[in-house]
Amino acid sequence: MSRLDHERPLFRLLASLKRERRINLPDDLAKLEKKFSADSARAKGGRKPTKSEERKIIHQIAVGIFDHVEKHKDITVIKTLLDHIDNKNDRGAVEAWFCKFGRVHLKAPGVLAYSRERQPNRNEAIANPFWTLMGERKRAEPPFDFSGELVQLLGKATERSLRPLLGDKVDLELLADIKLLLRER
Repeated sequence: MSRLDHERPLFRLLASLKRERRINLPDDLAKLEKKFSADSARAKGGRKPTKSEERKIIHQIAVGIFDHVEKHKDITVIKTLLDHIDNKNDRGAVEAWFCKFGRVHLKAPGVLAYSRERQPNRNEAIANPFWTLMGERKRAEPPFDFSGELVQLLGKATERSLRPLLGDKVDLELLADIKLLLRER
């Protein structure tokens, strides 16, 4: 078998799983290992996968781990996978993916537990990769409103032109021109 490129986090995961002998890699994960090993990467010109290709690889590994959890009821492998994912958003999405489709639930933030009551849905898990659960990026602040900000700036400039503080410079002609432009619009 070819050697893995151990600089890449996902393949450190595969190597560590094999080393720990926790699982025999499922056939699809073994194929992945062979497909993306250092030797095959050199044969393809040494190109590393893009972010979307990397996500597809993570999804394939997650499906293999999903099967392993179903067979052996061992969720420690999920934690190992999550530890080897560099992107924080992807890590959270993979965790949510396992909770939604597998026999796993969140006991506490970052702590997964096996659930006998939940029924796994493998077909849905395969059809809905983890990145579909990521949703839209939430804003920490309200959206930028250019006209609102400009009106606020003009109000502040007008106030400072009437009562300037030490060091304030307000060009009254420019202020009048901008106000005129805003009124025309």
